[in-house]
Amino acid sequence: MLKIKVIATGVENLTDARYFAAMGVEAVCFDLSAISPESYYAIKEWIEGVQVYVKYTSESMDADAVIIDQLETYQADGSMILESSYDSIRESSLPAGQIINEHQAWQEYDQGKQAEIISYAATQSHYLHIPWTKELLEAAVAADEIHGIVVSGGAEEKIGYKSFLELDELFDIVEEEM
Repeated sequence: MLKIKVIATGVENLTDARYFAAMGVEAVCFDLSAISPESYYAIKEWIEGVQVYVKYTSESMDADAVIIDQLETYQADGSMILESSYDSIRESSLPAGQIINEHQAWQEYDQGKQAEIISYAATQSHYLHIPWTKELLEAAVAADEIHGIVVSGGAEEKIGYKSFLELDELFDIVEEEM
């Protein structure tokens, strides 16, 4: 059981999907623009115990009707999640549970801006996709300043083989003590 909610995104292979399901994430999230229907269904058949979401990544808040129609095609368990910048989500009237993605820009922000983003994500119950370090996540969890985080899958070193050492460190922090 995890102390906070975790969504795994960027899942494009079975190795990632099975790892994240075993770690107890809330959801495995597939980007509709990055995975074929055949791969999606093949991976979905092999995982259990997690919600399956699809996401739409956008810089604007205009939802693409074609992508929304694909929710039925992909038969996702949950509703669509929007992944966008802090400013875009803050200015919108979207419900809780969206993904604030500041992964690329995070290092450009000063500590005040970083604290503002973390606080907003927690108070509005959004997931935060930033380059989590062990120290940053420990501090956020200890201060109870986080609703949920986003971790990412990636390419396999070879089919069926991948190192999860960095992710294991993050999951050790958010795992409930038994």
